[in-house]
Amino acid sequence: MTAPRPDGTPSEALSRLAALHGVATSYRPSPDTTVPASAAAVTHALAALGVDASTEEAVRAALAVREQEIAERLLPPTVVGRGARP
Repeated sequence: MTAPRPDGTPSEALSRLAALHGVATSYRPSPDTTVPASAAAVTHALAALGVDASTEEAVRAALAVREQEIAERLLPPTVVGRGARP
């Protein structure tokens, strides 16, 4: 398991990896309250997506792979629609 911060929240690298995979690192149960997700919860969510974040080394490796994938992508994901001409 990756080393969480002393308060149990994800490290900066784990948070960045989560963001690059669309995994939230906090949630809002009410408009005035934000609750941070635990490092374990983030690690399990990434594992469900097939991303190994079990150690700091694995996080760094997965982060490098994901950043390389994004850098090599020609265009961001795009949706194209056709409308009727007036």
